[in-house]
Amino acid sequence: MLEIDGVRYYKVKEIGTSSSMHMGLTNLNRPTKYVAKREKDDLLVFIKEGYSISQKMYLWREYQALLRASPSFSLRNYQFKWAHKNKRWFTYMLEYLSCIGPKIIRAPSAKEMSSQDFITYLVMEYFNDQVSENGYAWIGKSLLERVSAEGPFINNREWSLLANTLMRALKILHRRGVYHCDLTPGHIWISEDPFSLRLVDFGLSYVTHIGLDYLPGGTDLYTAPEVFPFQYQQSRLNVPGPSPSNLRLLDYFSLGACLYFAATGQHPPTESFLWSRLDNLKNPIERASSRKFKNWFETQIKLEAERAGLGAQAINAIVTGLNIIQDERKQLPECLKKIANIEDKESSS
Repeated sequence: MLEIDGVRYYKVKEIGTSSSMHMGLTNLNRPTKYVAKREKDDLLVFIKEGYSISQKMYLWREYQALLRASPSFSLRNYQFKWAHKNKRWFTYMLEYLSCIGPKIIRAPSAKEMSSQDFITYLVMEYFNDQVSENGYAWIGKSLLERVSAEGPFINNREWSLLANTLMRALKILHRRGVYHCDLTPGHIWISEDPFSLRLVDFGLSYVTHIGLDYLPGGTDLYTAPEVFPFQYQQSRLNVPGPSPSNLRLLDYFSLGACLYFAATGQHPPTESFLWSRLDNLKNPIERASSRKFKNWFETQIKLEAERAGLGAQAINAIVTGLNIIQDERKQLPECLKKIANIEDKESSS
């Protein structure tokens, strides 16, 4: 039994803290995670607790990101006025993005953050893939679980809905000064009846008003290639951190990788970036962006996407998102918008 602010919680299960796929993170950096049931109403919650300074900062970044991702944040800011001018878009967003991330049930306190004598707790809404006997929770599946259990999105319309909803979610986050920096199939939760989407695990996110005091990282296979040489140079040359515009393009790359996984059921062939990560003799970005490597990489992506039965526009969107050259990823929103327009015309005809 655990008591936080006079509220009792009973642990249901502990969630693994392994971070072997995360660059720049060790198990000591990541908070302890577990599912618990709130005594007063049997609500299942997801609790992260931090002991060390690094764990507390991880939780603080996640809390700040979730605070800005919540619907109430947009209603307190200029976007509410802007939404009234675009009622059709705003209604669509309310339907598909009622909440981008998990709701905050209990935030870390200043007292917890300021002293190592106190444990820092972040209590959040819990997502589950089935109705639980131990309480109730938001029902859905991660994209990773959904594709592993049911196979890839073979319906182009379903894939388009997922792609455009994810892009809209990222745009909202970016306008609010939040960059996820660790978008993977395991961090995208979807509910299909009715369709809704949530993003989770904002612990590596960058929030503009906090600043960046750590190396940008992410999950291997879903991280843009420019992150590898940045880590290489930062540790040796003390180069400045990335700008928000670059972080937006990092999220676009991860989105392209997730869409590739949704369509093919396979991780993108980005393990080749790890070769340059281990090469200390050359600048890794020069090696990764060579024309020969770029052509090989794009060919592999197109072949698998074609085998999956994706249309030409969808394949072009994935290739754009997974482009090794940062600036070329800027076209990804426009590519996905074209796909949505084509789907709308076909459905209305």
